[in-house]
Amino acid sequence: MLRPRGSALAVAAALAVAATAQAAIVVTSTGTLATGSAAPPVKLELGAAAGVARYFSSFALSPNATSVGGTILGKAGADWYARDVVRLVNARDAPQTVLLAGTRVTSAQVEVAEWRVFSGSTHVATLDLRSVGASASVTLPASATYRLDLRLDLADGAGRHNVPASLPLGLRVGSGGIALTHATSAPALDVSTVEVPLRPLIAGSSAGANSTNGTASVNAPTLVLNTQNVFWLNNTNPSATWHVRLVLTSSASISDLSTANVGVAGTDHVKLSSGAVTQSSGTWQALAPGSSNAVHVASLEGLLFDGATLQLDVQLSDSASGASFLVSKLRLTLT
Repeated sequence: MLRPRGSALAVAAALAVAATAQAAIVVTSTGTLATGSAAPPVKLELGAAAGVARYFSSFALSPNATSVGGTILGKAGADWYARDVVRLVNARDAPQTVLLAGTRVTSAQVEVAEWRVFSGSTHVATLDLRSVGASASVTLPASATYRLDLRLDLADGAGRHNVPASLPLGLRVGSGGIALTHATSAPALDVSTVEVPLRPLIAGSSAGANSTNGTASVNAPTLVLNTQNVFWLNNTNPSATWHVRLVLTSSASISDLSTANVGVAGTDHVKLSSGAVTQSSGTWQALAPGSSNAVHVASLEGLLFDGATLQLDVQLSDSASGASFLVSKLRLTLT
């Protein structure tokens, strides 16, 4: 049966419209993703030393306790150790992997720059800022707190002009593909001189460019014990007490030495008798604000004595506990 041509064209047009309409139908589904924030799993706390003005200035945490700022007060020519500067606190009930990282210190005026990590009295790790790729990884147990101490030893020639402007400390929590990197702490580094300097007192003694490295030659008598004041060790701070302790670190040719007692302001710290060390260090002794004090040597040589050498640390602390302290060096030659 023949149909009019117009009818065929109408049917084709209708099918085309239907196909176009089907192609335009899109089915979508929507969902809602809730977002929020959580406290970091590991945060920082300020330790006891951070508040001591002789070691740090204006040390403070960021608002979310993930970085610290302020100034580290280094001492030219002195080695100092600050105990309990900042703490790593695990706020979770599961262990956390923590990576500490720093910028390598290349200045020859910085002889030692280390963050030391402790769990109580146990040394866990050391971040050596003088090493290539300076970093240290620790596993912080659930709900645990680790302590960070800082050791900084500056050379005699150190000054604001030749040490790093800051000592950055980075903190990364987690491992593998999921990790949280905290903002880098960048406390400034400032350099000044010690407040309790070694000053020459007898002929032939010297104390180095920053009064922290003393050397002296002392004539030991042969018949009667004699006490000589060798160095001044004055507390130049007019309002704060310093505490001192002398520690014998090495000795040589002492076998024929009858007596050698070394101390401060009349108090013996190190004692040698009949060629043997009988007391290698003293207890912490207070030096009053603005006080004048002297390092003394009481000595007597034996019949076959041909000279001896004593190497001592002069430790200076802000407290009688000696938790944090500075170290100057003292070398005595007995003739």
